[in-house]
Order: sequence, then C-alpha cells, then structure tokens
Amino acid sequence: MPARTVRVHRPNDIRVQRDDLQIQDEFDDLVVLACDGDAYAVTAIAVAFGARLLKEARLQLGRFKDDADDVLQDFFLAVVEGGACFDPEQERAGVWLRRVVREIARKHRADRERDWGIEQ
Repeated sequence: MPARTVRVHRPNDIRVQRDDLQIQDEFDDLVVLACDGDAYAVTAIAVAFGARLLKEARLQLGRFKDDADDVLQDFFLAVVEGGACFDPEQERAGVWLRRVVREIARKHRADRERDWGIEQ
C-alpha cells in the first residue's frame, strides 16, 4: 500500500483560531489515519461520532433498528481491516462516514428482510 501524506496540526498556542475548512481538513486526516489502521484515530471517531452514526444506522434499518450496533461494528471493522477506504479527494470525511454507514445498514436491512421473507 503506498504511503500517504497526512498533515499533522499541533498549534503551539491553544488559542489559535481555525476556520471550518481547516477543521474539516484535520478531520479528513483523522479518518485517513483510521483507514490506515491507527487505533487512536478509530477510537476518536467512535467516541466523537458513534452516537450520530448509530442514529444514521437506525434510520436506515427501519423495523430492524435494534441491529444498529451490529451495523456500526461492521463499519468500524471495515475501516480497521481496510474494507472501507476513505479518499479525501472524493468527498469530506463526515459525508463519507455517514454514506458508508447507510450503505452497510441498507445491506443489513435487505439481508434481514430476505431472511424473514419480507417483500420490499
């Protein structure tokens, strides 16, 4: 796998003002690190966005919303194992996180509906 260049932002003065674009760039970098297997980055994303991603999964799962934890687990496993690769050239990290969770949830719902013999 080719090496990636990641911007590391460590301001000397905690009072440094950052604009939205800089914050989005830093979050993109965090997600790139997570996709490269950085456990601290994965943990940071899980802590900061886990509840929001869980809500996203529940919305997609409909009657199977109790399976949202499984969807989130599948998502984070895909990130850690390299099955879900974020490309900051394609979209922002926040958009990517929600999109991938929705895709996994839709597939999970379709599998459950098939298993239960539910017509769509």
